[in-house]
Amino acid sequence: AQQTTRLLEQKVAERTKSINLLQRLGSSLSACSKMDEAAEVIHHMIGRLLPETRGAIFITKSSRNAEEMLVCWGGRVARRATVQPRHLLGHAQGAHAPLKR
Repeated sequence: AQQTTRLLEQKVAERTKSINLLQRLGSSLSACSKMDEAAEVIHHMIGRLLPETRGAIFITKSSRNAEEMLVCWGGRVARRATVQPRHLLGHAQGAHAPLKR
């Protein structure tokens, strides 16, 4: 029973830490007025939220024929800083939303 209680306490502590980080991320992003500021916030905090993952956020170029990497984490994600939209998961799933710099 004590071991189960300790495991539950550990899970609660981990989830609480994640929730606090998400709240800080949201607050920090709300204070950003430019994309490069948001990219810096994400780059600084995402590793703590998703410690064993790799990923990137891309934005649509004004020509709408390519995506430009805004930020990446967890190691190299793409060989190029620009990729074709069809190669991105969010675009393939219909989550493609244009952002302005």
